[in-house]
Amino acid sequence: FGFSAQDILPQITQVTSNIISISYSIFSNVAVLITVFFLSLYMSLDWENIKARFLSLFKSELRDEIEETIFEIEVSISQWIKGQAFLMLVVGVASFAGFSAIGIEYALALAVIAGLLEFIPMIGPVITTIIASAITFTQSPVKGLMVVVLCILIQQLENNLLVPRIMQKVSGFSPLIILIAVITFTNFFGIVGTVVAVPCVMVGYVIVKRVLNYAGS
Repeated sequence: FGFSAQDILPQITQVTSNIISISYSIFSNVAVLITVFFLSLYMSLDWENIKARFLSLFKSELRDEIEETIFEIEVSISQWIKGQAFLMLVVGVASFAGFSAIGIEYALALAVIAGLLEFIPMIGPVITTIIASAITFTQSPVKGLMVVVLCILIQQLENNLLVPRIMQKVSGFSPLIILIAVITFTNFFGIVGTVVAVPCVMVGYVIVKRVLNYAGS
C-alpha cells in the first residue's frame, strides 16, 4: 500500500496545526495566571490604601456597611486560602511519600510540583501526572506505570474525600454548588476561571447577602 505526498501532507498539516493550537492555549493560560498572580500580589501589598480610596467614594451613611462587607469578604478569602494551602500540603506530602516508596529520582522536586499545581483545581493533578510519568518512564517503564497509578489514586482520594469537605467547610457551600461553579467558570474563563471559581462565588454570596439585608432594612 503506497502513500503519496498528497495523502500524507494534509494529515501532517492538521497535526501540526493542533500542536500549535494546544501550545498557544497552554502558554496563553500560563501567561494569564502569572499576570493574575502578580496583580494580586501588588494589590495585597497596597490593599489598605486601595480600600481607603474605595471607601472614600461613598457617603458616610453607606461607608460603615461597605467596610463591614469588605471585612467579611477578607475573612472568607482568607479561609479559602488556608483551605487551599492545606490541600497543597497534603498532596505534596502524599506525593513525596509515594514517589519515595516507588524509588524514583527527583521525588522531592516532583512532590513540590504536585503540591503547587494543586492550586489549579481539576487540571493541576492532570499536569502533575503527565510531568511525573514522563520523567519516570525514562528511568523505568514499570515505575512510570506505578507513578500514573499513584497520581490517579491521590487525585481520586483528594477529589472525593478532601476537596469536598475542606471547600465546604471554608466556603459554606455544598460540594454540588462548588462543582457547578468550577465547571461554569472553567467553560467561560479557562484555567483562570478554574482557579478563581470558588472565591468568586464566595465574594458574590457575601455581596448579594449584604445588599438584600440593606435593602430590606
